[in-house]
Amino acid sequence: LAVGDVFVDEPVPYIWIRANKVRGLKAQDRNRKLALIGAALDAAKDALQARGKAKLDDKLFETFGASGRGADSISQKLNHVLRRAGIADKRLTIYSYRHAWHDAMRAIKLDEWTQFYLCGGSGFLDRGIS
Repeated sequence: LAVGDVFVDEPVPYIWIRANKVRGLKAQDRNRKLALIGAALDAAKDALQARGKAKLDDKLFETFGASGRGADSISQKLNHVLRRAGIADKRLTIYSYRHAWHDAMRAIKLDEWTQFYLCGGSGFLDRGIS
């Protein structure tokens, strides 16, 4: 994630997952905007403030991806947080939670706008859902 991929002052604050100088994407349809709310918005603001006068192309989090495997590094650290929180089942990973959350929202027939607002995903800001 680059500094320039974080938009905290927009009407709906978001991060933009896209190919940039920091990283590429496996497929173009992975390009998406994810809404920031609550603690995630606060953390994004803190991260931007911590980077000070960094350029827009600079990494937002300097320590992630230093080995060239940024996504794996972040997932590994977040999965460690899950284990420390008492979630011992190795089948439950940080990646699986987003999908499980979407499944739960669909099961209770939560409207599409709220699903996109809470989880992001391709289409939230680009579809004109507002």
